[in-house]
Amino acid sequence: MAISHGTNYAQKSLKDLIDRFEMSRKIAKDTLQIIDKGLSEDIQKYIQEKHQDFGIIFADIYELSTTANEEITEILREMKSGIKENHPRRLLVLGDEFDRKNEKIGEVWSSNSINHNYENANFRQLEDIYAETRDNIITLSNIYDAAIRLEDFIGSSARSKLIQIEKVSFNDDTGCLIVNDLTDVAMPPFENEHDLCRAMFKRPVNEPIDWSIIFEEITGNEIQDNRKDAKMILDTCNRINKRIGSILGGEIKLFLWKKQTIKRLY
Repeated sequence: MAISHGTNYAQKSLKDLIDRFEMSRKIAKDTLQIIDKGLSEDIQKYIQEKHQDFGIIFADIYELSTTANEEITEILREMKSGIKENHPRRLLVLGDEFDRKNEKIGEVWSSNSINHNYENANFRQLEDIYAETRDNIITLSNIYDAAIRLEDFIGSSARSKLIQIEKVSFNDDTGCLIVNDLTDVAMPPFENEHDLCRAMFKRPVNEPIDWSIIFEEITGNEIQDNRKDAKMILDTCNRINKRIGSILGGEIKLFLWKKQTIKRLY
């Protein structure tokens, strides 16, 4: 079992912990990218010929990071309806495993089997991959301490804590908004909400679009009654914002109506 890794979470709020787990999820994804990008065909061949132990530990870390990304995503989704005993337990396992991988990769790097030949360009690239990967798994091992603190919140709901939006995308096939790559918010099929999202996500973030342009695009009709037609677009924006808020908790604004224009904020 891993011991405390030096990060004090005793005074952290539930929101602090959720932010920590979300950051850990992103670091796990970043670790996958570091290994994918770094282990070129030449580097893999070099590792196979000279440093097979690194091939093994990188494969182990890649598998664990994949699991962490999937597991933390699932846990954060589940926590919105209440924090259960299995949530900190699963996170403790992840933190403990990253701690073990940190120890193992350090042992491999320091072992006599590694020829620290800095004149070799492949070795220098291997060192860069090692350093970036190890920095990440040291940080990911802190999941353990955060999970211990999470035990104090078993039975609480994280719904109202997950309202900070960083990114929103739209899947036109499923009719879902995806918030922070984590939470799906379904739009009613074949309704104005779906059509408005499709139209707005064709445009850049923070670009004001005249409401009449969106009206004509989603209805296929010309403006007949300025006041009535504008209200239809405004009401649709408000329904989408409320739908997101009902899922995440709190007052959410994805679409902002101002001076007869609509702006997508994320």
